[in-house]
Amino acid sequence: MFDRSAGHTIIYQSEWESAAAPAELAGGTIIDTQARAAITSLIQALLAMGILATEAP
Repeated sequence: MFDRSAGHTIIYQSEWESAAAPAELAGGTIIDTQARAAITSLIQALLAMGILATEAP
């Protein structure tokens, strides 16, 4: 269900929940800049479409 007031999708699993965006990538022994850029772009697209919440409920 889309929550207009919050601007993102929510689901009901014994209570209303939303998926929060994961933390930005950092660290690791091998840094793959192309993969990080692709993952960051995916997260931004999911935020823009309202699938991920910018903040936890």
